[in-house]
Order: sequence, then structure tokens, then C-alpha cells
Amino acid sequence: MNPRRKLAAIFLSDIPDFPQTMRTDESAALAMLRHRDAIVEVAVRKHGGTPLKSVGDSLRAIFDSAVSAVECALLVSELTRDYNDRDGRKTPLGLRMAVHLGEMVLDGEDVFGDGLQVAAGLLALAPRGRICVSSEVYSCVQKTAGGTFSSFGRHDIAGAGQPVEVYTDGAGSSPATRGSTRPCWNSSCSAAIMWS
Repeated sequence: MNPRRKLAAIFLSDIPDFPQTMRTDESAALAMLRHRDAIVEVAVRKHGGTPLKSVGDSLRAIFDSAVSAVECALLVSELTRDYNDRDGRKTPLGLRMAVHLGEMVLDGEDVFGDGLQVAAGLLALAPRGRICVSSEVYSCVQKTAGGTFSSFGRHDIAGAGQPVEVYTDGAGSSPATRGSTRPCWNSSCSAAIMWS
């Protein structure tokens, strides 16, 4: 398949605790990956996304709709909280996520381009347990989920060409803050995940 350009919403997720956990408790780190993968798979499928090749503890998916990508991220947040609440996890699963709307170059399960760079920059800004979205995404979702997000300030992000207005689902936080997520529960998804 030849590479093709596509305007799409890209969803990124990683586990900021993964490298440290891998050094101290390899089995716990691998369990975190398995459960994160199961949660994200359910949410991406639920909202019509297309999974892309994962890199380490980073997962990527694209969506035709920014609204669908944000709904996916919010569902991942709630399913993660539900997972952590069950039986008091010794090693809680803490994800961070980012959503950006931009032009991508797709080559099979790989994605390239400035749109991916901006999404990666957003992910690097996201506090543990939070979602960061670009202004392009926020303008698409403000009528449906705008109350969920608040301004996170303007940031210089590689690939953007100019400072990006960033929004997060955690009010009054900073990139160094670690906090909880806003729930967006859909009980029909929980049965598809086998907790252990």
C-alpha cells in the first residue's frame, strides 16, 4: 500500500510510570501494558477508530472525527479508573493521553508527519491521568464535551509552527501536576475487559 495523506484526529496514549516500574517490577509493568492495551482496544473499537502500530508503551489510533477521538479518550479514562478501583491495585494504572486534528501521512499501520509531531508534543505535556487536546480539537468538541476541558496555556510544540493553545480535562493544573480524570462512563464497555 502506498503512503497516503489524510486529515484525521490522532489519539496517543502512554504510561508515564512504565519505565520506572519496568526497572523495579517487570511483571507488574507488563501487566500494566496488557490491561492498558485491553482498555484502549475496547474504547477505540467502540468509537470507530483505527489502531496503528504501537511503539513501546505508546499506543496510537486515528479517527475520522475529533469528537469520536475525544469520546474514546474519555472512555479510556473512566475504564482505567474502574480498573484501578477494583480490589485496590498495588500498582495503579496511570495513563496520559493526547488528541490532535491534523494532516497525517499513513503507511500501513505507521503514521508520520507534522500532525503526529504535534500530538506527541501534547502527550508530553499531559499530566498523569489526564488528556491534552489541541485548539483544533477543542473547537470541534466544545459543544459536546467543551465543559470537560479548560485552557492549559499556550505552548511551543515541534511541528506546529507557532504556539499551540492546549486544553486539558483537569482544571487548574500544570504539566508537572498529577491528578485524576473526569469520568465518562459507558457500562456497556466494561464487560469486554477481563480484569485480573
